[in-house]
Amino acid sequence: MRLTLVLFTLAAAACLPQAGFYAQTDAPDAAVVAPAAAVAEAPIEKENDKRKKRKYSEEDRVTDLFAAVQAGDTAKVADLIDPMDYYKLNEAGESALTLAIQNGDAPMTYFLEEKAVINLKNGAGETPLTLAIKKGNDEIIQIILQRAKAGLKNDAGEAPLMLALEKGDLLLAQSLIDNGADVNRKTNGATPMSKAVSANNVKAVAMLIRNGADPSQANDDGDIPLYIAVRNGYNVIAGILLYKSNKPDKDANWKTDMGETLLNIAIDKEYEQIARILLDFGADPNLEDFMENTSLNIASEKGQTEMVMLLLDQGADPNHANIMGGTPVTAAAQNGHLDLAQTLAAHGANPGRRNFEGFAAADFGISEASMTDPMLINEVLDATQQ
Repeated sequence: MRLTLVLFTLAAAACLPQAGFYAQTDAPDAAVVAPAAAVAEAPIEKENDKRKKRKYSEEDRVTDLFAAVQAGDTAKVADLIDPMDYYKLNEAGESALTLAIQNGDAPMTYFLEEKAVINLKNGAGETPLTLAIKKGNDEIIQIILQRAKAGLKNDAGEAPLMLALEKGDLLLAQSLIDNGADVNRKTNGATPMSKAVSANNVKAVAMLIRNGADPSQANDDGDIPLYIAVRNGYNVIAGILLYKSNKPDKDANWKTDMGETLLNIAIDKEYEQIARILLDFGADPNLEDFMENTSLNIASEKGQTEMVMLLLDQGADPNHANIMGGTPVTAAAQNGHLDLAQTLAAHGANPGRRNFEGFAAADFGISEASMTDPMLINEVLDATQQ
């Protein structure tokens, strides 16, 4: 009985797993644990790599895109470009389109123009059109002009039409007008007409008028185109402006802010033809400037005999005194134009009237005379025929 119990106990013990077995089978092996942890962490690292790679690739792609534009590689640009890229500027402040324009690359400009933001300014504030005009590439200008706003100014306030006029490019100016440019729109306070007049460009003036420009429109400083023409002696343009004006008599009698009349300016500068044109279009020979001089006062002082006779014929007052009391006859005599002074006396000027300096024409030997005196008549005729 006791032997049987011992055998049973031994048999049961033999059936139980040994401690070492459990240590070998139940405890995780270090070689197994490490790979498992690595597998768990791999997706996170891989995602981070993807993110880093994706961020780098975008920057790299844009860099490569601008490099391709710079190189004129339209095939590579087509492969790289994304719709949002048309809004981007490179480090130099250029969009892909303005970079192509800067490079004078017409094929690249043509490729980009179709989908580009056609009026997007570069970092310098130039629109693609104003930039193209400044660069002077006619082919590129025409490409851009297909969709660009023809009147859009750059950040400097320059309108494309004004830039074309500055270059004297009338074909471009007409093309801009045909595409909607306003012929009366000012650039930094100046009208296109004033720009054309300042350049003494008769053809530009004619083109602008033909396209509806106002020949009398003033700049922001108040100057009208006719004043610019008169002060510079541009008689042909002065005639055109008056001929095409809706108010020629008003323009002919325009005054500066200082009160100078156009007729006085023309006579003072000895622009005889302009003075005649102004008179033909209604300039008043008795209109006073800020010194109360009329055109006859100035012409007499300068000894302009033919102009004096013309002004007298137009109704100029031979006895008008300026703010200093000076009359035409006194001015002529004081400046040594004695024959002219005598002619003025013959036309009714009073040689005895003194100015505020105390001088009179009579002091220089000028006397009242009658036009019935044959000798005086001959002197007048001789003076007017010189």
